[in-house]
Amino acid sequence: MEGSEGRREDKTDVKQSGRKREPEWKRVKEGKDRREPEWKRVKEGKDRREAEWKRVKEGKDRREAEWKRVKEGKDRREPEWKRVKEGKDRREPEWKRVKEGKDRREPERKRVKEGKDRREAEWKRMRTR
Repeated sequence: MEGSEGRREDKTDVKQSGRKREPEWKRVKEGKDRREPEWKRVKEGKDRREAEWKRVKEGKDRREAEWKRVKEGKDRREPEWKRVKEGKDRREPEWKRVKEGKDRREPERKRVKEGKDRREAEWKRMRTR
């Protein structure tokens, strides 16, 4: 009996150590999670939550936006345009989705230019590295 208790304690230790769950996009990609990605559920109205970037911007979500987490090395995911380019992500780049009317958001560079989005344009960020 003592041996089984010890094992049980070990399990709780693993849980308490705060092992982080993989991000949603990774679980979906690897087939562990059959859900569609958050942005898609939100867009199709299946999920009433606002998109992550909007929640972050309005301070409802304390997480930093994905691009910021990536930049600071907290999130190792490459930016969307790079994943698309290398064929890891089959989604078309944001500007193309916007142009074809699949995505109603204005392209990032336009949002930046008009001051709606405070980060530098993606091409500029990449060039300065």
